[in-house]
Amino acid sequence: MTDHPFWHSMWQGERLGFHQSTINAHLAAAESFLTDAGAQRVLVPLCGKSRDLLWLKARFDEVVGVEFVETAVAAFFAEQGLSPSHTADLGLARYEVDGLALLAADIFDVTAAAVGPLDAVYDRAALIALPAEVRPRYVEHILSLSRPGTRILLLTMHGDYPSGPPFSVSDDEVRALYGARCGLERDDAGQVTDLPESLADKGVRATVWRIQVR
Repeated sequence: MTDHPFWHSMWQGERLGFHQSTINAHLAAAESFLTDAGAQRVLVPLCGKSRDLLWLKARFDEVVGVEFVETAVAAFFAEQGLSPSHTADLGLARYEVDGLALLAADIFDVTAAAVGPLDAVYDRAALIALPAEVRPRYVEHILSLSRPGTRILLLTMHGDYPSGPPFSVSDDEVRALYGARCGLERDDAGQVTDLPESLADKGVRATVWRIQVR
């Protein structure tokens, strides 16, 4: 999928600047968009141990997260005081409790059968974690897991900085990746403030995308 050794080293060294201790404000603001028409199942790619999973579980019947660093999956359940079942579902390690399932797998190995029919996708940190050459394949895969009407909440960031992750993803790139098969609406979410010092003066801005698969 991407640089597995890099991400394993980040988790092993507990260099988790990307992990938020509170619910993402943009997710909370988009509640009605994601849950409209009685949505039941949401996918969270590259979910880490995000507390956003708990917020989503309070609003969806089923939440499916995907995280290839298995120690992150274990950490999520341990920190929430949950004891999940552990199965090998369709060849993928699956940890699950009460409708909240985390697949310890590469997102590209995850099939539609493993996630089930999707009503929504929440992408806070997946697209921006991937280098440019991988992003078209990733979007194509997410769309292959989706069905007409699936709603995607995508958070991106862009600015004048040379490398990532998180990578800068322009509005034009998002439109090129999703525009042919989806309807798109965007909101400028302002300057990103919780960044490493090396990016603090780069004018990095966030964008919130509300995407619906046609």
